[in-house]
Amino acid sequence: MHIKRNKGWRFPSDTDRTVKVPYYKYWLCEKFKGANGKTVYTSVLWLGELEDFPEKSDRDALCAALTQLIRTGQGQLDWDEHLHDRAYGFYEEWCRQQPVEGEGPGDTDPALERRREATKEAIRKREEAEKAKTGHIVHLKLKSIVPLQPRNVGAEYICKQMLDYMRLPEFLRGELGWRPKDVDIALLQIISRAVKPLSEYATAKFVKRESAVCEMFGIAPESVNKDKLYRSALRLSEHYEEIEDFLHESVCNMFEADERIVVMDLTNMHVEGRYDGSGYFKYGRNKQKRDDCKMIGLAAVVTKDGLLTRTKVFSGNTSDMTTLQDVIGSLSPTCPGELTKAKDVAESPVKGGGDPVRMRRRVVVMDSGFCSEENLGWLKGNGYDYITIMRSAGLKYEEKGEICRTRDTDDTYDIEMVEVSVKGIADRVVMVKSDGKTLKERSMDDRLLEKYEQGLDAVKEGISRKHGTKNRDKVQARLGRLNEKCRGAARFYDVTFEYDGDRTVGMEWSRNAEALEKRSRSHGRYFMRTSMDVKGPKTVWDTYNTVRIVEEAFKTLKLDLNIRPICHKKDKGAIAHLHLALLAYWVVSVTMYKLKRAGVKCRWSEIVGIASVQQRVTFSAETDKGKTFRIRKNSVPEEELRKIQEALGIGSGPSCKFTKWGNPNTGPTEKPPS
Repeated sequence: MHIKRNKGWRFPSDTDRTVKVPYYKYWLCEKFKGANGKTVYTSVLWLGELEDFPEKSDRDALCAALTQLIRTGQGQLDWDEHLHDRAYGFYEEWCRQQPVEGEGPGDTDPALERRREATKEAIRKREEAEKAKTGHIVHLKLKSIVPLQPRNVGAEYICKQMLDYMRLPEFLRGELGWRPKDVDIALLQIISRAVKPLSEYATAKFVKRESAVCEMFGIAPESVNKDKLYRSALRLSEHYEEIEDFLHESVCNMFEADERIVVMDLTNMHVEGRYDGSGYFKYGRNKQKRDDCKMIGLAAVVTKDGLLTRTKVFSGNTSDMTTLQDVIGSLSPTCPGELTKAKDVAESPVKGGGDPVRMRRRVVVMDSGFCSEENLGWLKGNGYDYITIMRSAGLKYEEKGEICRTRDTDDTYDIEMVEVSVKGIADRVVMVKSDGKTLKERSMDDRLLEKYEQGLDAVKEGISRKHGTKNRDKVQARLGRLNEKCRGAARFYDVTFEYDGDRTVGMEWSRNAEALEKRSRSHGRYFMRTSMDVKGPKTVWDTYNTVRIVEEAFKTLKLDLNIRPICHKKDKGAIAHLHLALLAYWVVSVTMYKLKRAGVKCRWSEIVGIASVQQRVTFSAETDKGKTFRIRKNSVPEEELRKIQEALGIGSGPSCKFTKWGNPNTGPTEKPPS
């Protein structure tokens, strides 16, 4: 078919009849072979002047739309709203002009009958070809399309792929003998904790309202509740040591990770509640200054790549020194790898004969909290090397060798290192002086001294002020509270009082210049002690800096995985909470390690934010036959997310096969209408 244009002339209006102006009128026409074999042109539909289609390209689009509607009775989704409305309006006019079957001359016209048969045959062949190519073609009403049930799928898909990569589902089904539905619930809970760490009660709501994680495992969201999640967490906690050993071996073998250097540290998390009779929750020195709350301790050993090696839960009043032998003792003192020094070599016999396996001594990196002669002697006696920070109070040393200068890891401050000898210590000791640490410690001291002096002035003012605190015991108690509040500041001041019986009549204080000068000289200095036989102090310093890896792991647990505060009221629930967070950290650490190897650097919270823009949505629409058609699809990942998925070696999203048909009377079905 084509659109024919005729030019005419007319007056602009009934009042202006002086000069005629041109105008154009349009017909939809069709050509076909007549009875005598000649080409016949016939008018199909009067279109009017088409003032809203001024360009030829617009009229060609209208012609194509009318041709499709007249021949097939069905439109297309990609038509714009104006074309859609006009084309369907002309089509309805054409339908009204067609004669009813059995009436009028149309049924006796041989040419028209041949045209109808040819059109039907062409339509049939075209539909068969399209069905063979695309399966089934559905024509929908554009205005009826509605998006429904949007759910986040991007971050959940990344976590599921990492769990499959670590082969955790295989281990739970095979080694532990769990049923598939129990495995799915456990994986769902680990993924939810990694994506949005919440309580079991809030997680049950999260998987129903916000996440598509249930769909990924084929679980009905309404079947997930807090009790089922709590039971799953307890079951994971019962087998945590087995799971941890499997994940460590599986991940380290896949990445061929270097396990020679391991970093140990201990952190604590406060809890909300009294926890009377608990075996884990105790009062202690809280690193977040929450001494009003009971707390629980968590020791972790990680590789220099941030992969977990061993974790253990301790009571809140456990000191750092008492945990080392228990945690490190569960690790082998040697590990396979490339050899560097003859001193580092040990031989492990192979069963059944053959050459022995060459092993390296494991190096334990730890901070000063674990440094004691007992612990260092135990490490040496059991075949471990170590690097630690010495307690430098009252330490006497002599410098030997040349000073080594470098910059810190951020290339901001200067670092000076020199090897020193300490009487009674056979290990190598390196003194480090850092400009950045000097500025930090000086700023901390200045803030502490300022706060302490303000407190002293307040005590002195109370003595001199009318109705102030003058009682001797009360003044001393007030000074004691100030010393407790500004711990360590009292040794830098000389404070004297004048008494008249039990009444304090005067107070004077001054700075102890000698103590302050001695403290100032120690700013920015610390001493590293090692049993390793290495060249130069910089090697020792570089190795010790891996301690930041375990600090970053604790930061991820506390900030990104929301491990604190703990709100469970029983020990079993609290331990399960910690173990679930650690399993989620396995997902995080493996993801971050793979991205790091691919050159992508970002925090886990940033990855979750980038991935959250990918969603799974159901589109509902009405077909031209009055049926309801629904299809559920994943959104296409944006550029940032696509780069992350490519770096991880995963696809663009989980498969989504969901198509439903229905009508108001019969309800939804899975088969397309005939």
